[in-house]
Order: sequence, then C-alpha cells, then structure tokens
Amino acid sequence: VTARKEREDQLRLMLEAHPLPVAVNELETGRVIIESPASAQLFGRDYDSGTGAFTADHYVNPIDRKKLLQRLRKDRVVDGYEAMWKRTDGTQFWARVNLRLLELDGRDVIVSGVVDVTEQKQREDELTRARELLADAIESISEGFALYDEDARLVVCNSTYIKMNKVVADILEPGVRWEQVLSLSAHRGEYPQAIGREEEWLAERQLNRKEFSSNHEFQHQDGRWYSVSIHETRLGGFVVTRTDITERKQNEAVRREGEEIVRQVVDACPAALEMRSVATGEFLFRSPAAVDLLGKRRDLVATYVDPQDQIDLHKQLETDREIFDRRMQLINAEGEPFWASVSARYIEFRGDLVIVSTIS
Repeated sequence: VTARKEREDQLRLMLEAHPLPVAVNELETGRVIIESPASAQLFGRDYDSGTGAFTADHYVNPIDRKKLLQRLRKDRVVDGYEAMWKRTDGTQFWARVNLRLLELDGRDVIVSGVVDVTEQKQREDELTRARELLADAIESISEGFALYDEDARLVVCNSTYIKMNKVVADILEPGVRWEQVLSLSAHRGEYPQAIGREEEWLAERQLNRKEFSSNHEFQHQDGRWYSVSIHETRLGGFVVTRTDITERKQNEAVRREGEEIVRQVVDACPAALEMRSVATGEFLFRSPAAVDLLGKRRDLVATYVDPQDQIDLHKQLETDREIFDRRMQLINAEGEPFWASVSARYIEFRGDLVIVSTIS
C-alpha cells in the first residue's frame, strides 16, 4: 500500500507540472485516479487530483465511451479519436483524445491526453460551409465553368461544363490536366477545325491559353457553337468559362442569308435605288440600276440640273418625312439632262437617319 501511495504521489507531482490535459483513470469504473490541472480545468472541475470524478460523466454520447473501451481492450492504443464532451456545468465541446491502456499495480488503467478542438471544428465547419456555398454558386452558373490550378489540373467544374464537353465527360475529374482534355477532345473528333491537323491545333490552343486570350469561338462536331474565355487567377491557375452561342450563330446566319436575298432582289430591281446618310451625305448603298442611270459620281449636287431642287427636296423631307413622285430634271451617266420621278423617305438605319430614294 505504501509503495502504491508513493507511486501515485510521484504521478501527481509529474502531472501537476504537465501543461496539457492528461489524466489516469481506472478502465472498469472510469474513476479518475489522477489528472493534470489543465485536465481538471478543461472539464470544469476543481483540481483535487481527480478524487470523486468519473470520465463517464463527461461523454455527451455514451456510445463513444463504449467504442473507445472496445478498441482499447483490443489494441491497447487509440489515437486521434474525436467526440463531443461536456463539462460539469453542461457546456459541450469537441475534443480529440489519445489513449493508452496500461497495467498499474495489478489493475488496468487508461492514460489519456485530451485536446480541445472546438475552434478547429468550427473553422472546419465554416470552411466546409463555404465550399458548399461555392460549389452551389458554381453549379448555378448558366455558363460552363472550370477552375484549373497552377499545374493546369482541374480543381472543380460544374455540370454545364461537363455537358458542353460530353465527348470527354468520362475523364473530367479533379486532377485531369487541361492538355489531356484538349488532346482527347481533338482525338475523338470534337473540333472540326482540328481534324487532320490535331498537333498544330493543340499548339495553337496552348498558345492562346498562355496568353490568356478570351472569347474564342469554336464549333463542336454536333454543330453547336461555344464562346470560350480563359482568365488567369492570382495563384497561377486559370478559369475557363464556356457560353453556348449556337442560337446567336444561327440568327447571324439567318440574317446574313436574309441580307443576301435582299441584296440580290435589290440588285435585280430595274428601279434606281439609293441610301444616303443625312448627317454626312455619304452613299450607303446604290443599286446597279442607280449607277447605270446616274453614273458613279459622288457629288450629289452635280446630279441636279437645278441645285434648288435638292434644297427643296430636303426641306419637304424634313417636314413630311416622305415624298412621292416629285418631278425634276437630273443629269444622267452620260452628262445629259432627263426628267425624273423621285420618291424618298427618312428611315432609321443602325442608329443613323438615312434617306432612301428611288428614281425613274
């Protein structure tokens, strides 16, 4: 008994000087034999060498104690186990414990070191929450979005980006290199521009990426068009955004086709048709019939036999905005006067006031 008391006194002296929460308790009963002042403070007890204290009283979830005892009996060592604990006043905190099962004077005891990780867990929870919010924000973007690190490896992308790169969707996982994505896309025929010249095309794309050019337009094998922007991040990586511009491209094609049809119709029209800017007097368009009738002269005044007719024509347009069948004499391509019927009106064209006129 005396030797046992001496050993406990020695332990007490060592633990009293220990700066961290350390305790020794009986395996079966959980009674604290001795602990450091830091341990008593952590659990909200007055420091009295653990007299009357039981570790079981401080588990928020008793199943944690059951799991720890099972592992200790099996392995005699437990490291880094995290659980919710409670102080004597009922306040709860997260702690990480390291346990060792030893034999002391013929009885099994647990030596435990405890670290309060509440603030760390809170920071981790906040970081997890921030990551979830960021992931949600990225996923909600209507454009395809991908973030690559300084080694050009994929960090994160949204489902829209995967859909826009469906031909290589099987490899779009964090860690895949940007060059791999491009190379496999070209190899699988995703880019018609790369067919027959894959290496050259890849070299051009890598150069564009290094220059961090933006708004490059590409057509995929399915006919869809995308505008791709690449921008460098402060940490040396880069962000890729993809916008589906297929509808815009289709509208542009329809508009070009419509403009071409109109031009062909106007060119074939036997009437002389002209469009001229009111602000500058510059001709914006002259039909072939107008050139044949009036020649290629750019001096508008030289077209009129009587310059006053031009002045009167403009005054009437400013008042009425349109004129029908106004008779006057003009000068034809051969420099000869002829009687003409002029109809004209003001229109808005690309933000400018324009006179559209027909002459016969």
